[in-house]
Amino acid sequence: MEKIKITLSNREKSKFYELNYQLKNHPLARKWFKSLWSYLECPGKTEVRYTGFSGKYRDKKTLIDKLNRCIEVINKDGVHQGKKIENYEWNTQTHNEVHHLFEICIGTREQYTEYAINASAEVKNAIKGLNDLTHELEEALRDTPLGAIHTTFLDETGKVIPGTPIEKEEYKYFDLNFSWGDMLLHYCQLGKTWLEVFLDEDEEIFESNINPLAYVDGSFDIFFLKPISCYVQRDFFKWLEENGKNPYDPELRLGYVSAATLIEDDKMENMSIKEKIDFLSQYINLHKVHLTDRDYNTNWYEIPFYEDNY
Repeated sequence: MEKIKITLSNREKSKFYELNYQLKNHPLARKWFKSLWSYLECPGKTEVRYTGFSGKYRDKKTLIDKLNRCIEVINKDGVHQGKKIENYEWNTQTHNEVHHLFEICIGTREQYTEYAINASAEVKNAIKGLNDLTHELEEALRDTPLGAIHTTFLDETGKVIPGTPIEKEEYKYFDLNFSWGDMLLHYCQLGKTWLEVFLDEDEEIFESNINPLAYVDGSFDIFFLKPISCYVQRDFFKWLEENGKNPYDPELRLGYVSAATLIEDDKMENMSIKEKIDFLSQYINLHKVHLTDRDYNTNWYEIPFYEDNY
């Protein structure tokens, strides 16, 4: 069976820790593994975001300062206007308003706006910052112990990789349940899923920007999170019904696709969730991805250190 090894490091790359994964035994996981293998053979630009974790190496003030710089760049350009965050106040409504500005600026994965296509490099970077920073702020301000690693794969020019479509017969692998440490398919497109809209209480979003995951490009997220509770799932299903959706319709592709399961070592096996997050917070850098296929062929890539310039 295929295996994945993730090497994390501290930001100085002087300490390392390995996470070992077993690929899930279903066709969509294998499609993802094949896409990841292809990307590692000819990598483009790999962007990595870290949300949650303890220590807060990027605190609320730092993130809001960066976000305000992005809004200032867009406002100065003169086409769209956003409201800067005052007094470092951040809540769900602010999150949704900033993310909505991102949607207006960018368009969809299938059809970028003329504004986004023709914008200067500075404005394009600011548009991207609206999305990345709002999500990082959302996780940074939670009180519960959690952490997540999000990867985005781009080609050598910085454009999103086309990806392979997810077929209808593969929709059954979407699930609201996942295990702590799972490696999940990354949301490699624009917009939000139905679950994100519900959790964000987002009344600003255009319905055209509610887009279930439709592509696999090899990118992934690692969720060091507790699963969604049955109470949240119950409320989510009720909300869907109130909005005219059938929560059992596979077309909605609710939840996530878990592609690989973490095999915990002796060091973490007996830790509490908080102890695990505190431990992993020493290694907030995705250093290397190493793959082994079922024929024991190997493929690996050392990821260049990524730091945004918002």
